[in-house]
Amino acid sequence: MDEAFNDVAMVSCAWVLMVMLQMPFGPMAASTGRSPGQQKWGDRIFMNMTEQAPLFLTSLWTFALVVSAERAASLGMIYLGLRALYAPIWLFAGGESGAPYPWILVSTLPQYGINVYFALAVVLKVAFSMDITSFFMGSDKIGSVAISFAFFIYAAGVTPKVHIALTCFFDKPAEDKKD
Repeated sequence: MDEAFNDVAMVSCAWVLMVMLQMPFGPMAASTGRSPGQQKWGDRIFMNMTEQAPLFLTSLWTFALVVSAERAASLGMIYLGLRALYAPIWLFAGGESGAPYPWILVSTLPQYGINVYFALAVVLKVAFSMDITSFFMGSDKIGSVAISFAFFIYAAGVTPKVHIALTCFFDKPAEDKKD
């Protein structure tokens, strides 16, 4: 493999090691009789990583191959740092009561933004021969922060309205059933 991809490979291996270090927390919490909240925390710190793996690893490597391995590794390391915040944010701010919304978004939302940024960068490069940083003062970091905010607006502002519009295709919401 070309040495230009060594740092991207290290990001991928760090990802795998992080996942494997977190994997036993759920089962071991259950086998040692810990509370339901602690068991859920153990399960979710592992499962959330595995749920995000296809999106992160695919977008990371596609960006590295098409746009820049060096830039992919840089944003990949930031992604891993944000990923490392997930378990302690849940532990210290949520504990038994579960994922502490909105605090957990400090970890998750920028990760989603980086994935979307990677994907948009590849589309712009392949389809239009454009570098995504041209929209963000030449900075991948500024770009990924901007995309994170845009994704939050979509997730928190647009999709709730879509859900309301689609309600007629489903049962009434729980609070409406009391009528």
